[in-house]
Amino acid sequence: MNYIDVLIEAGLDFETPIKGVSELDLNEMCQAQNVTHLPQAYKEFMTQCGKGAGLYSGDADFIYPRVCNLKNELLQELADEVIELPDNAFVFAA
Repeated sequence: MNYIDVLIEAGLDFETPIKGVSELDLNEMCQAQNVTHLPQAYKEFMTQCGKGAGLYSGDADFIYPRVCNLKNELLQELADEVIELPDNAFVFAA
């Protein structure tokens, strides 16, 4: 899917540049969250828009490198809860 075209057609292609992540960035995200696999659609989105997605990324916490820290932050929030996050979970937004 061409996510850049979707953002442009929706009129969201200004203020923040649309810019994707590299394969190295994807690997860093996996290492930071201790996972070995990301869904293909997510990888496609991130390689097209992972560093900036126009207005779509305005106040969202899914942009690289911020996404690298989301799992640790969630684990800290859940530390006193009865809810446990699976080891292989990838946290992609906050």
